[in-house]
Amino acid sequence: MRGAYVRVCAVDPITGIEAVAVGAASASKDELSRLAVRKLEYVIAKKLGDPNEPGGTPPRGSSA
Repeated sequence: MRGAYVRVCAVDPITGIEAVAVGAASASKDELSRLAVRKLEYVIAKKLGDPNEPGGTPPRGSSA
């Protein structure tokens, strides 16, 4: 380990969407895993346009 930060990655096996996050090197492996999964959920919602997720956008033509 070098430095105060580590890079973690999560990949959705169905869509192949990948998310990369940076966390504190002092964080536990579980914390870093949760960080990567939350980031992946955010990226998937944003790409697929889920308006119920943070960062999600309503589909085109929707009045939501």
